[in-house]
Amino acid sequence: MGAIMFGNGLSGIATNLLKVLFMLIFPTDSNLPSSAKTNLDIQFKVGLIYFISCAIFMLGSGFLFDVLNKNEYYVFQKKQSLKDKPISLPEGSEIPDSNGVSPMLEKRIE
Repeated sequence: MGAIMFGNGLSGIATNLLKVLFMLIFPTDSNLPSSAKTNLDIQFKVGLIYFISCAIFMLGSGFLFDVLNKNEYYVFQKKQSLKDKPISLPEGSEIPDSNGVSPMLEKRIE
C-alpha cells in the first residue's frame, strides 16, 4: 500500500514540475487582447508535447516491463519470494471444501 501511495505522490509532483517547466519554456501573455490566438497556439503546443511525452513514457514502461519479465535474475528472485512467502487468509475467512462452499456460508444458510 505504501508503494502505491508513494507512486501517486511522485507522479503528482512530476506532472506539476513538468507543467512548471512548460510554462517557463512557453510563456503566455494574457494581458494583451491581441495575443489570444498566440496563447491558444502555445497552449496547444504545450498540450501536444505533454501528451507525446506521456505516451513515450507509457510505451517505455511497457517495454521495460516486458524486458524485466524476461530477465533470468528477476524471474528467479520472483519465484524465490513467492516460494518463501506463507499464504495467509484474511481474518475470519476459511478455506472452502471440495464443493467450493465455505463453512461460514453453511452456518449462515442453516
